Amino acid sequence: MKPNRRKSVLEKIARKNLVESAKLKTQLVEQQNHLTDIQDLIVRVQDLQENAQESKFDSPTQLRSARWYSLKLSEQFTILNNRVEFIEAEIDNLRSISRTQSFKNGKLDKLIVEAKNMIRLERDRKQDKKTNFAHSVSSR
Repeated sequence: MKPNRRKSVLEKIARKNLVESAKLKTQLVEQQNHLTDIQDLIVRVQDLQENAQESKFDSPTQLRSARWYSLKLSEQFTILNNRVEFIEAEIDNLRSISRTQSFKNGKLDKLIVEAKNMIRLERDRKQDKKTNFAHSVSSR
């Protein structure tokens, strides 16, 4: 492959990877924000559970209602904890993909620099040939 063509292809691949990296970073920020929101909800559910346990009951209906309420809060707490685990796994996965993408981008940058150097060397060789030819023609 010609150096100019190689450089062009590598630059296009690098631009594509940069766009993908930006998308990954956006997804990562969204997941971290979602995680923060869920952790806030967990704190609120824990507060509600603590407040529900402090009540005194005057009738069996109130006790039944309190147990049902406590059960629902417990279910919500479990669901939120499961969501936290899932989002943390997603964040780890996105970070792993991001590291891989950064490594690829670094390699592509090196290859682009090499291609540019090859183009520069090719241009210098052509220029040297022209100057050598010009000197050989003028010396005759």
